[in-house]
Amino acid sequence: MTNEEAIIDIRENIQPIVGGKSLDIAISAIEKQIPKKVKIVEKYFVVCPVCNFYIEDIDFISGKSHKYCDRCGQALDWSDRK
Repeated sequence: MTNEEAIIDIRENIQPIVGGKSLDIAISAIEKQIPKKVKIVEKYFVVCPVCNFYIEDIDFISGKSHKYCDRCGQALDWSDRK
């Protein structure tokens, strides 16, 4: 089951019966694991698509880019930057 399928399953099958804030939190946690494309602001800076926190693209230094936002934990998709 993918993250997207898990979210649909919770929303359609569990949440209407059980309800509650804890399921909203679970859905939010699963959504953060689904990479979202970074927003390009400047040549070497991008922002998180969720919280707009500036993230330095360190790819040109170490060959690696941040996998998650340091502030909110959102998984990041750098595919447009490569």
